[in-house]
Amino acid sequence: MHILWELEKAFVKDVFTEIKEDKPHYNTLSTIIRNLEEKGCVSYNTYGKTH
Repeated sequence: MHILWELEKAFVKDVFTEIKEDKPHYNTLSTIIRNLEEKGCVSYNTYGKTH
């Protein structure tokens, strides 16, 4: 969450590169961000096939 607050707008790959220790699998991070979106903590815009 802190990384998202610092970046303000980011793709999952941007958040992934900012994690320095104990990196989760990319798909795990994507699921976490998707769950945050479902709870209303974050939102997304669609750019082609990318969210």
